[in-house]
Amino acid sequence: MQEDEICVNEKIGSYFECVPVGLRKLWFAETLHNTRNLGIDTMGDWAIEKLSTAKGGWRVIKNAPNYEILSNMKYVQAFQFVPIDMTDLAQEVEISDTLLKVLYMPYLKEGYTKIDFKRPMPTRMQKIADRKKKKAAVALRAMKQKNASNSAPADNTA
Repeated sequence: MQEDEICVNEKIGSYFECVPVGLRKLWFAETLHNTRNLGIDTMGDWAIEKLSTAKGGWRVIKNAPNYEILSNMKYVQAFQFVPIDMTDLAQEVEISDTLLKVLYMPYLKEGYTKIDFKRPMPTRMQKIADRKKKKAAVALRAMKQKNASNSAPADNTA
């Protein structure tokens, strides 16, 4: 009995063609930032070229089949990580870059291995403390105004 060979071609394209365009752009931007600014080299030249030049089709991957700890929102919140496309403040960039360097330490290029833990964190913690003080001051002011208006004598001249 001879087995017939079955050939199935679903015309789905390569991995890079199946990653949605928006995710490819974000992935490319993050890779460039990590490589140029942080010395983190996790992707070879061939993969970077495919990532930037692939033409997507109508079939896309819904969820990437690899695990990145920073794709889990619990870790993003716990680490106070802000993706490069969403950073507004220099402190957010510093904290996120420090975290990336720690997570990708084995991939750091020579000359990028120094990690300054002291600089970004106190800045962030000071900012949080300042916000709490401002909220407390506003709440105290509102409470004093409310108490003052309640204890003012009523004008009964009619």
